[in-house]
Amino acid sequence: VMAMLLTSRGRTVIHEGVFSDRLRVAREFMKMGADIEVLGQTAVLRGAERLRGAQVAACDLRSGAALTIAALGAQGESVVYNTFHIERGYGDFDTKLKSLNGQITKTGD
Repeated sequence: VMAMLLTSRGRTVIHEGVFSDRLRVAREFMKMGADIEVLGQTAVLRGAERLRGAQVAACDLRSGAALTIAALGAQGESVVYNTFHIERGYGDFDTKLKSLNGQITKTGD
């Protein structure tokens, strides 16, 4: 949901009450130009018109999938590292994205 909200209008507040490291993905989104402020377990997002391509690293399954989806909508090329996190939870993720016309190339991590 965070990946989608990064390009929506206005401001969104997300509070994570279960996993203490879940919002760590915000740093990676910021590399893509996202306007996010993290205060403890709360993230304040301000929507941008478009994210830009960047080199980012997945820190878990959900963050990896979110970063990849955000990268598909970003302007320019992105590289997502640590994709093994994605592959352990989403089989053939790259193939499924390609079937939706996603321009994605899987290489050695």
